[in-house]
Amino acid sequence: PVTRQSEAVELPAELHNRHYARLVYASHQKCFYFFAGSARGQGNKPLNDLWRFDLGTKKWKKLEPEGERPPAHASTQLVYNDRYGVLMNAIWDKPEEKSPISITELWVYLPDANRWRKEKIAGVPKNGATSHVSSSWTIYDPQHDVVLTTAVGSHALKDTWALRYVPSD
Repeated sequence: PVTRQSEAVELPAELHNRHYARLVYASHQKCFYFFAGSARGQGNKPLNDLWRFDLGTKKWKKLEPEGERPPAHASTQLVYNDRYGVLMNAIWDKPEEKSPISITELWVYLPDANRWRKEKIAGVPKNGATSHVSSSWTIYDPQHDVVLTTAVGSHALKDTWALRYVPSD
């Protein structure tokens, strides 16, 4: 049922004072996922922790995925892919000092297995800018089953890329 009431929810202390953290709604699971960011007051230290907020219980839980995880990184994007029921984490970065900014890694979180999987990206998009990415966005388009992504830095960027996810296993 739809209500017009709001309700305060306690946020765990570990989630306070963050920059650039990502929050996405997972429709099939009726929960929110909160990922990473950088810690204020700790020199903006990049983080890579993953939390889940269950709408039924209204409780936060820190997830401890098995195996390898995405690296701690301040420039990350997170979307929920409805078709496969996975979280997709795209990392914007510059592999070398003068190289173009690009999506350098794609990680997929598999909720049922509670693990991250690094995926290969064919045709890695590069936007030509060599400056800091000051703003970026990534969205999932369920109608066309693609992830759309772009970034904005001190150079005017006019590119948007579509990524079609096909599970590796």
